[in-house]
Amino acid sequence: MVPVESSLEGSISRVYDLLLNSTLKASGEVELRVKHCLIANLETVLNSVKTVYSHPQALAQCRVFLRQLGLRIDFDVRYSRQRLK
Repeated sequence: MVPVESSLEGSISRVYDLLLNSTLKASGEVELRVKHCLIANLETVLNSVKTVYSHPQALAQCRVFLRQLGLRIDFDVRYSRQRLK
């Protein structure tokens, strides 16, 4: 199963590109509600968070909420995983 469209952000072009260059074919459709969560170390308080690191699609879908909190966003998935270890 791969995501091909987001109701908030539209088509996910990277997935379309990958499908065009493969022998895979779509065989069905499933609509899933996605809930995003901010994850931090246990002792972290929200007002101490300055930057959110995540996948570009997730950050785009949460852009309004993150801006309301005054948070900076950074499209770096590997760095976010390393920081939580």
